[in-house]
Amino acid sequence: MNSNKALQNSNDELKYNNNELKYNNNELKNFNNELKDSNKALKDSNNELKDSNNELKDSNKALRNSNDELENTNTKRELMANAFIMLCYQYIERLESQRKLVIRKIRANQQNELLSILSSSKRGTEESQSFFSQFDKIFLSLYPSFVNELNSLLIPEAQIELKEDNELTPSLRVAALVRLGVTESPKIAGILSYSLQTIYNYRSTLKNNAIDKEHFEENLQKLCSVY
Repeated sequence: MNSNKALQNSNDELKYNNNELKYNNNELKNFNNELKDSNKALKDSNNELKDSNNELKDSNKALRNSNDELENTNTKRELMANAFIMLCYQYIERLESQRKLVIRKIRANQQNELLSILSSSKRGTEESQSFFSQFDKIFLSLYPSFVNELNSLLIPEAQIELKEDNELTPSLRVAALVRLGVTESPKIAGILSYSLQTIYNYRSTLKNNAIDKEHFEENLQKLCSVY
């Protein structure tokens, strides 16, 4: 009788232990599942953090580029303003010099000599050459890659080179003014002291030598741009 009771107690205890083991196994399984979920969530968070870091790096790079471009643009604006002031100063100086010459000749009753001086083609040529020299220097300092970029729009056999003294050719000056936004031929003719027909001829030659004739001047105005 006692043996049967002891056996029963042992069976009950074993059953209880088995149930405890099953419970613990289930708890461990649940814990493992929770750990897997936590690891997955951590991995997802790490991936999101990595993506955020990459986006931040890209944003910082874009910001640096924007700052560099802004600095470059501001520098060009300063150069343009200084160039404009210098051209105005030189023009005012020439006007003042001419005014003094006129007064001096009139007072000396040398009207005929004055008329001869003012009508001289040499005087006009010298003034035009002085303007061209300043214009070329200023433009190329603002847009040093202009000639190369312009040539990229032209067929190989129509490539244009600077003069030996690093000055623009007449066709390059026409293209330069178009790039600066002076697109009306009469204005270009007035600035360069060329005839209107000469300007038409230069523009027509450039367009005919373009790879994309239809959009040539549109593409020309986009050269040396800051993006």
